[in-house]
Amino acid sequence: MIDKAHIGIAAAHNMSARTLDRLFADQPWSVSGLIRHERLDGVRRDLEDPLLRHRSVAVLAARWGFFDAAHFSRVFRQHYGYPPSQARSATAGTRAPLPSGVGSGSARLAGEELPQDTGQDGLLSR
Repeated sequence: MIDKAHIGIAAAHNMSARTLDRLFADQPWSVSGLIRHERLDGVRRDLEDPLLRHRSVAVLAARWGFFDAAHFSRVFRQHYGYPPSQARSATAGTRAPLPSGVGSGSARLAGEELPQDTGQDGLLSR
């Protein structure tokens, strides 16, 4: 099954979803895995932004397409190894520094393999 974002990316580049998949065939992540990573990273950045502290975790997650708070919390914890609330407390200085490679945005994609989840968020993993 291919998600809507996957189809939209392929269409925006005038190619089929299969062609897009072939471009990612030798990468350590799938198209959907990259999309999921970028969405999670966007929420993490928002949670750490002191200017957004007045917004709830659920609102920030929904802004990035995670509409089920419990599911988002599970996926976030699985991806980063700590809960969203801990990412938020980083701005208050109450949490230890992030592990090496975490919090570096897309630069992390250059050589590291992305964690895979069960695909319960509607996005596919390879």
